[in-house]
Amino acid sequence: FPYTTLFRSRKLEDKNRYLQQITNAINASSLVSFTDSHGIITMVNDQFCKISQFSEEELIGKTHKIIASDYHPKEFWQVAWDTILDKKIWSADVKNKAKDGSFYWVKTIIYPILNADGDIESFLSIRQNISLAKNNEIQLENQVKLQNLIMNIATKFINAPIEDIEDAINQSLKDIGQFVNADRSYIFDYARIKQTSSNLYEWTREGITPQIDNLQNVPFSDMPLWIEKHFKGEPMDIPEVADLPVGQLRELLEVQDIKSLLAIPLMKEGICIGFIGFDSVINNYTYSEQDKRILTIFAEMLVNVYIRRDHIHEIESSKEQIRQINLNLEKEVI
Repeated sequence: FPYTTLFRSRKLEDKNRYLQQITNAINASSLVSFTDSHGIITMVNDQFCKISQFSEEELIGKTHKIIASDYHPKEFWQVAWDTILDKKIWSADVKNKAKDGSFYWVKTIIYPILNADGDIESFLSIRQNISLAKNNEIQLENQVKLQNLIMNIATKFINAPIEDIEDAINQSLKDIGQFVNADRSYIFDYARIKQTSSNLYEWTREGITPQIDNLQNVPFSDMPLWIEKHFKGEPMDIPEVADLPVGQLRELLEVQDIKSLLAIPLMKEGICIGFIGFDSVINNYTYSEQDKRILTIFAEMLVNVYIRRDHIHEIESSKEQIRQINLNLEKEVI
């Protein structure tokens, strides 16, 4: 009997040691949390605190909404709840938000923990940080979408009859504005003789106030920094309008409710003839290098469209001149 008890005791110790090693491995590599049956956090491990940047005291007693990024729709979470309340395991890639406002991706698995009666007692969540792989995946997807977007716009510009160019430009402004999540996209010209700039085309997201009617024949003197930058072929990049010094430029942008903007010059044979830009109205936004490349490519395509349109107008004008000459000759002959 003592031998049997000792054997069982050692066997139990071995099992506990084995389970402890597994637990240590999971804690070292995963974000682990327990919640009660209502979703209230009851335990988190060090990795969870490290990645989320919240302390254990800040997390215990809260729900996982504290790290919600609002990236996923309500339907996404409804499926999650329906699954685990049905006592099934749920798994998905989830975008969360850390305490400092940065985002991170985790591969999430939620296990319903049942009591002896088969009822849900709690939920165990195990997460793997997949931010690097996910961001690379998203970047690759965006590059493919960008290539398709540019190709579609280029195809429209090439195939559109000259009388449909206006519609093609307006549609492209909408497509490219939505792609970079801008609230407003637009094209301005620079009338060097009159020393003014005017808004020629504009797309605005639903709920955003259009500005095209308010931005006609704006004097160069009201936008000296724009002129200086664009005439050198340089972009105008303002991540936060609120950080600009109080003055004419800041007032001009704030009256349009602009929080951030990016404007790329339209260069024709080394001369700036206008610019294309994005406005962020709802939130501040730092436009990425990819956003700048998109606008630069789009600006080059627009200039080519302008050149094509000008050539067609020149041909039509020449034809009209020839027609008038022929009419005059006929009159003289008669």
